[in-house]
Amino acid sequence: MTIKEIAKLANTSRGTVDRVIHHRGKVNKALEERIWQIIQECNYSPNENGRILALNGKKRKIVILLGKESNPYFNLAKRGIVSSSQKNSIYNLELIFKEVDIYNQNQVLETICDIKNENPEGMIISCLADEKIEKELNEMQIPLVALSLDLNIASKVSFVGCDYDNSGALLGNLINLMLPSYSRIGIIAGSLKHKGQAQRLNSLKRVLNKNIKIYDMAENFDNDDESYKLTRELINNNNLDLLCFVGAGINGGLKAVNELQKKIKVITVDQSLDSERGLKYGLIQAVIAQHPYSQGLKALNVLIDYLYKHIDVKKEYLMENSIYLKESIISHTLDK
Repeated sequence: MTIKEIAKLANTSRGTVDRVIHHRGKVNKALEERIWQIIQECNYSPNENGRILALNGKKRKIVILLGKESNPYFNLAKRGIVSSSQKNSIYNLELIFKEVDIYNQNQVLETICDIKNENPEGMIISCLADEKIEKELNEMQIPLVALSLDLNIASKVSFVGCDYDNSGALLGNLINLMLPSYSRIGIIAGSLKHKGQAQRLNSLKRVLNKNIKIYDMAENFDNDDESYKLTRELINNNNLDLLCFVGAGINGGLKAVNELQKKIKVITVDQSLDSERGLKYGLIQAVIAQHPYSQGLKALNVLIDYLYKHIDVKKEYLMENSIYLKESIISHTLDK
């Protein structure tokens, strides 16, 4: 007997059963009495649940839908998820990774259809959502954690991601410190359809000195080849003092900056080997890191807490941002 089965017999949610068992929160008195009656009739022991889960040997499928590993964020987030799985080996998790172009709606929808055949117990998902995608996910009714990009899904357990508002404000304040008035800056984004990046840019604009102007902006869709081409165009077509990356594609952008040999400051988001090298060799002046490894680690921990430990989880977990400069140690391998 599991909490899920008790909830089904009581015609209520698993969360409600958990609140009754652990005496957390208010539950309708009649429903509470019915739940306790079922528990007594079935001789359910909450402490036995974890032991049975560990000993019965059943593999528990967790599907993880992420963007392509060529984006350093997803590569590091995946490593965090794998690390969490190893630390929670008692739960016999089978991680099934699905890699997609998060900006390709058809590819995301096709992958979601494939996931249905896997019959997973839970999901971690990061994709650019729209009505069609959210409709498909709602129909699946699988408990999920939204990672990096929030979703409007009834079965969403929690959102784990970046504090985009703070990230953008930090970028804006750094630019104010680095540049005199009447300077010119360019922006390279992945896509402003990415709500997090759009929020990051809006916060940057909010705190930016009114005498520092954004002269041009381009979207590279997190693609390094596109980023290389767009960065060259932005620098050649505008007399820029600073270039700011608010998404991925940093490696391609840095290649263009290095080739053009122009005196231009660069600040970026996300921690990666590319940004570490950029800081080391003076191509980047500062990096705002959102700790993707920790986000991935937290996402699976939250799902495990909800599915198997039956612990109440928060609706949102935002990682604190960090500022890295040339002499900083970037903790992409130490962030555990």
